[in-house]
Amino acid sequence: MTHRIKLFDTLAKSGIDPLRNRFEVGGTVTNPHAIIVRSTKIETTLFPSLLAVARAGAGTNTITVSEATKDGVCVMNTPGANANAVAELVLSTLGCFARNVHKAWDFIRALGPSGGDLEKQIESGKKRFVGFELNGKTFGVIGLGQIGVKVANLGLRYGMKVVGFDPDPQAANMHQLHSSISVTRNLNELLASAHIITVHVPLIPGETAGLINTATIQRMCRGTIIMNFARGEICNTNAITDALVEGHLGGYITDFPDEELLSHDHVFMTPHLGASTGESEENCATMAAEQIADFLLTGSVRNSVNFPTLVMPLQGKPRVAIVNSNTKGMIQAVTGYLAEDGINIASMQNASKGPIGYTLIDTDSNVPLSVIEDIRKLSGVLKVRMISPV
Repeated sequence: MTHRIKLFDTLAKSGIDPLRNRFEVGGTVTNPHAIIVRSTKIETTLFPSLLAVARAGAGTNTITVSEATKDGVCVMNTPGANANAVAELVLSTLGCFARNVHKAWDFIRALGPSGGDLEKQIESGKKRFVGFELNGKTFGVIGLGQIGVKVANLGLRYGMKVVGFDPDPQAANMHQLHSSISVTRNLNELLASAHIITVHVPLIPGETAGLINTATIQRMCRGTIIMNFARGEICNTNAITDALVEGHLGGYITDFPDEELLSHDHVFMTPHLGASTGESEENCATMAAEQIADFLLTGSVRNSVNFPTLVMPLQGKPRVAIVNSNTKGMIQAVTGYLAEDGINIASMQNASKGPIGYTLIDTDSNVPLSVIEDIRKLSGVLKVRMISPV
């Protein structure tokens, strides 16, 4: 069977083209088995044949992940593919804000004919743009994923004292963190000590949504600058506005423009440029395409937000992939059907994540369609599919 992959948005050609040798790929594909998307909102329930969605980026808030999980649809992202692009933008905009480069640029562009007096106009006007140096400031990084770690490491190059916070740091990321960076498990400690605070956490309703709010801002030093290049909803706009007006915050730098903040003099907004580099777009598309291909061809799962990680290369044998509710007795029931039909299991891997259980089973002989249908009818089974050994 040729799998169908539907594309949304503009995706780097170099990342997508390798798929065309194995799959039906394009923006007009109907009844897709997989979707690759960058920014379009995806209602997974609209695609009955859907097996997986890959977001060419980190955030999955534009995908109906809850509904996908209920239907046994795997949702993947591409963490780290745009990490360098975002990290460079964070430090670039911080430098511009610190030195009032954006305001100075507007000043220069507004200068009219000088009659040979341009230098005098510049010398007179530049006094309004005195800034501050980053060297010696304390830089607080909330979230030490791949982006947060790169931001923290770059902060050191500016001579800042860097403090990081992550409630559940991953070993692979922590190994990349410079040894001179302090890591705290106490968020209040970071809030109270940093001159500049930048957030790099995923948007999770009920957890990180509104993480920066009136209460957390009040724990910060007067004059603190907040940076948000993660998701707009992580910072409460009303709380930011009130703190800016009152003077408790020294500034707000964000990649998520908000109409309420347009008139504030101490706000610096960019139009969601975080991943907008040619290199980042190519990395994200390539990573998303490779993950989708591997899932369709082998059943292996990488970087999923709702499925467990499970990587099992094909060994030249028929494979059954089963997605089910994470309940007791499922493996026993599935293997029981295989045994009843005299099918020997050559190898098997099983893993779970939250409400999802996922199993890959390689067999020594083909599994009859009747057995697949019996497994599909088991209570709690969400999806079952056969994967060809070649």
